[in-house]
Amino acid sequence: MNAPTPPAPSSRSGGADVLVAGGTGFIGGAIVRALLDRTGATAPRIGVLCRRPPPPGSRAARVRYVRGDLADPRTLDGTCAGVTTVVHAASYVGGDARTCRRVNHLGSLALLDEARRAGVRRLLYVSTASVYGPGPHRGLTEDEAEPAPRSAASASRLRAEHAVRRAGGCRPAPPPGVRPG
Repeated sequence: MNAPTPPAPSSRSGGADVLVAGGTGFIGGAIVRALLDRTGATAPRIGVLCRRPPPPGSRAARVRYVRGDLADPRTLDGTCAGVTTVVHAASYVGGDARTCRRVNHLGSLALLDEARRAGVRRLLYVSTASVYGPGPHRGLTEDEAEPAPRSAASASRLRAEHAVRRAGGCRPAPPPGVRPG
């Protein structure tokens, strides 16, 4: 009996090692640039999940742009195929509570479902300290602070944090000089 043929990487993901959701935004863009700084054996193939691809002149040769919109879960099908790590840095920060819920909470759940279906091994969610209220937030881990979101955006991102942690997502290592939680 022949062994089943493994599925080919999806044309959606382009066989990326790391998929950065929100990689064209401020934080996600910094993550993509940091990944691009890695060279040689540690250089990952990078996919960027974005609603609209950036202008052609801003594209890096090692980056594959994948169309997907957290507000429309159907667009996420196949986006995690072949991916080993998802870095979720996408969010809606506006004041419309329905859009916050649709993008930040439900969209994150849809991305988590897609990652699970694709067998993604590592999941990292970039949230906001605002889920703990107005601050200041110094020297604390998320386990030491009491959640106190004061906006629809922060409340929906807190729900996404909980979903990511339930799905086995990890938190990043603290910056140098900050004690781990």
